[in-house]
Amino acid sequence: MAEATNNHSDSARTVDDLFQFLTRARDMRPATADDEILQAFRREQLQLRYHIKGGARKCYSDECAPPQGITGLISSQSFKHLIYFMVEDGHLLVKMRGAIEDYPWEATSFTVENWGMVYELWRAKSPAPAPAAVPAPESPASATVSESDSKMSRPDWIKTYLTEEKKSELADKYDQIGKAAEAVNGAMEADSRVNAFRNPRSVEPFLTAVYPQRRSRK
Repeated sequence: MAEATNNHSDSARTVDDLFQFLTRARDMRPATADDEILQAFRREQLQLRYHIKGGARKCYSDECAPPQGITGLISSQSFKHLIYFMVEDGHLLVKMRGAIEDYPWEATSFTVENWGMVYELWRAKSPAPAPAAVPAPESPASATVSESDSKMSRPDWIKTYLTEEKKSELADKYDQIGKAAEAVNGAMEADSRVNAFRNPRSVEPFLTAVYPQRRSRK
């Protein structure tokens, strides 16, 4: 998987470059951009390249990386147990639950391998009409109202989306139910099979199993 290389470029596009593109050029919510980027890597629509800097020493031995460093591609499965993203101070950072080839985290950097796909995956959209006044949250009982043009009802879509893995991911990333609801509603907005809620708080009743104390957004 990995190989010694001298082609690593500091000017290559990073995951944060993609995050800034989606939140600024595509006017996407940060939580939505975070989730869509992760899903693109999991589906192998995008590839993430890692680079271990030359001379880095392994964590538990005296072995060092060659002077030109080591580079390779992160497998899609690694985004389920090793690699995850986190928004901090307006930037999307790559985090790891472990190490790559036993080299320390600070010796590893990441770039988007196939940046050209970004413009295919996230095409520019026509300007949306001016938003109306923010409506009151919709109750789960009325969640299927006015959805005759949708292929899926909102409750069915949420039931499909909230796998045990996704519930665990939401619980790990968001300490408040309101933030998790925004992320789920953002994923709905990106899926043409369903009409998203106009108010993200309408998702909260579906997340009580993940947040049993129903912590509200501050």
